[in-house]
Amino acid sequence: MTRCKILRRWILFCITLLLLAMPAGCASAPGNPSAVTLTPEQIQSDGNLVLVNAAHLWPENYEPESLISLIEERPQGLVGLRDGSLTAQPEAFQALVSMLEAAKEAGYTGYIVLSAYRSYEQQAQLYQEEQQDWLSGLFSSVSQTAAPGASEHHTGLAFDLGVMEGDQLISGFGDTPQGQWVNAHCADFGFIQRYAEDKQDITGIIDEPWHYRYVGIEAAQAMTASGECLEEYLNMVD
Repeated sequence: MTRCKILRRWILFCITLLLLAMPAGCASAPGNPSAVTLTPEQIQSDGNLVLVNAAHLWPENYEPESLISLIEERPQGLVGLRDGSLTAQPEAFQALVSMLEAAKEAGYTGYIVLSAYRSYEQQAQLYQEEQQDWLSGLFSSVSQTAAPGASEHHTGLAFDLGVMEGDQLISGFGDTPQGQWVNAHCADFGFIQRYAEDKQDITGIIDEPWHYRYVGIEAAQAMTASGECLEEYLNMVD
């Protein structure tokens, strides 16, 4: 056995031990001694501009008020849903509906909401699944999945979008005509593409051209004009 294979097996063994040591169903966020946990009062005060990231954590047992069921509220024929359990904050979803109605008028259809609000427990499960990909954990400098408490999906203000052709989900949302239209017009409806490639060092999240965050029209247009991400706009860059 070569030294390289021995080293690889040793690393895999160590990571397996770490994963086995994790409590079932729980995944801890990477250590960040300066991280603060938001209070319900802060969340309500900040409203659509609440900042949730690895340094500003969503409280584990707090759920946004007035979440609505997307399957009950969506206009028929406008947008698909990954499943019937998706929920979101009403103002954000109504803005999404308005945006996709405008897209339809411009000739762009086939949109599907892949993810909206996520509970702390749902995010913990997704994060733990990512950590089990040990190669990604060792060699990726940015996360593909936010840790529980650090995800914008906790707010009910964020949507992951996709495009369907028939019963087929099209890969590369940002490269589709539908995705390009949303990127060009989202600010007019209060949305920003939250995680851009040139902001990874600030957000800590990879380029996600499918992830749109509702912040309100004024803030979205200001950020689009300045080229700032939400951390920069709020002057919350470390």
